[in-house]
Amino acid sequence: MADRNGGNADRVPRASAVMTVYKDQRFLDAAVNSILTQEFDDLELIVVDDGTGQDAVFFRELALRDRRIRLVINPNNLGTAAANRGIEAARGELILRLDTDDIAEPAHVGRLVAALDEDPELGLVGHAVTLIDETDRVVGVQHMPETDLEIRRTILLHNPFYHSTIAYRRSCFEAAGHYRIDELVSQDHYLWFDMLPLWRARNLTEPLTRYRLNTLGLTATNATNARNRTHPIRQASWEGAVSAAKSENYGS
Repeated sequence: MADRNGGNADRVPRASAVMTVYKDQRFLDAAVNSILTQEFDDLELIVVDDGTGQDAVFFRELALRDRRIRLVINPNNLGTAAANRGIEAARGELILRLDTDDIAEPAHVGRLVAALDEDPELGLVGHAVTLIDETDRVVGVQHMPETDLEIRRTILLHNPFYHSTIAYRRSCFEAAGHYRIDELVSQDHYLWFDMLPLWRARNLTEPLTRYRLNTLGLTATNATNARNRTHPIRQASWEGAVSAAKSENYGS
């Protein structure tokens, strides 16, 4: 069976982009189209209806746009657990995430896949972002810590990745234990923290995603106490450093 690009629609794709949909669907079409028009097309798009309450026809019509779109329907909103369900349904060995208000540039998937192919010890990779507002106006570029060491230092204070820029190996995701379902806002920050002991990380220099400054987005609507939500990361890191120092002293 051939897909619209002339390939085999039943062939297992190399990469799977996973997108969860809930209340704010104003930018969904643009997000979906940005994945379907990637220069790298050996991919599928998993769209998770996370209890939106939309008529089933809405999502069936969405899936008809391209044979690479596959649907996961949650009757009730699951939050973080919905992302885990989407990844469980994905077939690709490489997983990418895109939020429904962001836009992937045409080279986004190809560059991330190439970075993972170039370094077998690289488990997760992201990149810089172009910041846009709710009218698609560009308001700036945000560069991120690029090296593995810079990322490990940054994660103690801030999230070293924009979620919509990330690609990671499925094996890395499985070994890290998936997204923590009790973390409803900072689940990505905790996932990177769980991955870093297992794999190297990197951010590419070029901005390959347009990240939307969305007043209705999860980050904007949960802006207070952000540091408190990730305090256990700093506590665990400190305890690990203290334990390592004690072991070194005992061994000397």
